[in-house]
Amino acid sequence: DLLRELTEFMLNRIMDADVTQRINAEPHERCDKRETYRNGYRNRQYNTRLGTLDLCIQAA
Repeated sequence: DLLRELTEFMLNRIMDADVTQRINAEPHERCDKRETYRNGYRNRQYNTRLGTLDLCIQAA
């Protein structure tokens, strides 16, 4: 259960970092280099060998 939770946490962090890189801005950051805006999350469940992972996929 701990490994599943750590995997879930890390995947969510990686996806957050990917969106931050793609739009060139941190969450709530106002800047001229921003290319687009975050547009909420989609909750998805993925079945893996570790169990079901609950992931929050950002829309950008």
